[in-house]
Amino acid sequence: MEPPTIPTSQHVFDVRFHPTEDVIAAGFIDGEIQLYHYTAQENKCILKLNHHAESCRSLQFSPDGNFLFSASSDKSMAAVDRAGKVAWHNVEAHDSPINSMLCVDEHTIVSGDDDGVIKVWDMRQGGKCAIEFHEHADYISDMTIHDDKKTLLATAGDGCLGVYDIRKPKGNLDAMSDAMEEELLCVQIVKNGRKVVCGTSEGVVDIFSWGWWGDITDRMVGHPQSVDTMIAIDPDTVITGSSDGMLRAVSILPNKILSVIGQHSSGDEDFDIERIALSRDGQLIASCSHDMTVKFWNISYLYGRAKEEEPAEPEQPIQRPRRTDVDMEEDEPMESDESDDSDEEDDEPKPRGRSNKSAAPANRNAGFFSGL
Repeated sequence: MEPPTIPTSQHVFDVRFHPTEDVIAAGFIDGEIQLYHYTAQENKCILKLNHHAESCRSLQFSPDGNFLFSASSDKSMAAVDRAGKVAWHNVEAHDSPINSMLCVDEHTIVSGDDDGVIKVWDMRQGGKCAIEFHEHADYISDMTIHDDKKTLLATAGDGCLGVYDIRKPKGNLDAMSDAMEEELLCVQIVKNGRKVVCGTSEGVVDIFSWGWWGDITDRMVGHPQSVDTMIAIDPDTVITGSSDGMLRAVSILPNKILSVIGQHSSGDEDFDIERIALSRDGQLIASCSHDMTVKFWNISYLYGRAKEEEPAEPEQPIQRPRRTDVDMEEDEPMESDESDDSDEEDDEPKPRGRSNKSAAPANRNAGFFSGL
């Protein structure tokens, strides 16, 4: 049984489940962050944070659950520890509003902004920017990391999928896809690392084969409107959130929509899905939408579905030239890239400072916000 819906008084931009406890975090359009303890019977707000001056667009818990990272359209990033204290806050993290963020591991955070700039932050160096990429011509919409913890995939409003090595001393652009005809809005790795799926502004799901980055090798139609967010729940299945307000379970190779999980709607009005998050046990997803709610959905029934035999993969296209790889040991702190890029600030897109470099957050083991 899923927890009840969380009603809110304002738009929610992001939701994230805690990796070890029954806690969910929500980021709001006014910059506030709220954390709830959830059960099947009720949701209790246990903390409110107000360290961002503008909308909180992205949230990420560290893998061990010791920190909650946040990124905002006010260009800042922060880390909150288990006691609810802001342990790190860089109010000039980017030169333009931050749109996407990814926690790679306990030491590495990646952020992407409205100008297409990607930055890699090393928390072992006091939250210092170690790498910058300036390869995309439009906002970074989403990012994900391969299991090797070094290959970063980023989608952008310019219609390109970027493939980056973030473990080299100064980073490296390994490959950049051709520009698709539509914006790429979200990205996930599926089929045990052999395929990459991207949701688009036209409702098509583009499918890339790993290592063949020049162009897509397959595509799936069926969403009537844009695919704004997605999450992989197993190697063969993703949950998509669309601007028609619907959440769908989608099979990848064979490509088909398995079922409609639920919908954010009121009367005849449908509300865009902003984000989908997967609980630590994989039994629940949470979604936030423009209807100012956070909803929970029980997806345990999806894991019992029989999978059809996977068809042969399409013929691979010609790959665009890529730079050679030189690996870097993961345990070494990343070197800082001191180059500074001053991009002119753009207006904030639709809903979707002085530097304060405090020391790297200290590790804590108490229950998350257990003292509150």
